Amino acid sequence: PSHQPSRQLGELLAKIMLKHKNAFKVTRISVDHAPDIAQAMGIRALPTVVAFLQGRPADAFSGIPGEADIEKFLSRFMGPSDSSSADLLENAQAALSLENYAEARTLFLAVLAETPDHEEAKLGLARATLGEGHVAQAEEILQSLPTDRRYTTGYTSLLAGISLFKEASSMKEQDSPMTDQEQALLAFSAGATEKAFQILLTAIQKNPSDAESKERKTLLKLFEFYGASHPLTMSYRKALSRLLFS
Repeated sequence: PSHQPSRQLGELLAKIMLKHKNAFKVTRISVDHAPDIAQAMGIRALPTVVAFLQGRPADAFSGIPGEADIEKFLSRFMGPSDSSSADLLENAQAALSLENYAEARTLFLAVLAETPDHEEAKLGLARATLGEGHVAQAEEILQSLPTDRRYTTGYTSLLAGISLFKEASSMKEQDSPMTDQEQALLAFSAGATEKAFQILLTAIQKNPSDAESKERKTLLKLFEFYGASHPLTMSYRKALSRLLFS
């Protein structure tokens, strides 16, 4: 997710996919999360694109060629165009999960161009917009949802994220050392997600019996924002449970 060239390539692929109306499908794999797949595919450089034809690897390239060269490469593997938004939504969610926010925004907007009231796409667009640091725009997108849909898990988790970003942006430069919670918020707002989790858990270890500490409340809010299935949430929730109940 933090590999900038991979993000740039993802944005180019999204642009070409929209141009050709889903004539090919993109599946993203993080080498950090799936090193065995990367090894099996012989991937030695990032980013790398492997084209599959009839279920088998057919060709590949590494780096970021020009848009015309990428399009020429992909033209050999394109199928018929598909005007449905299902593949666009799937690719948008995949880009979002890897924190490729610009690419995700492009794809969610394409889904909404076809289906303006698509709730999942709106929530995804709000999350991608928030990931890029545009808090006010993310709030505007959430406000466009019907009132009776503002109590879903997707909606409330985004409210938690907006609250964290606002708290981070409200902090002013100060001469005195920052608290652990303030350091974690700054790390979170800068995209250093795991660092934020680490700072908070380490701070809680100093006084695990304090249920009202700012550090614990902030960690719980991070859990809510990223969701129960996020790898960091699962890992640090287990670590917090061991700390509190062992």
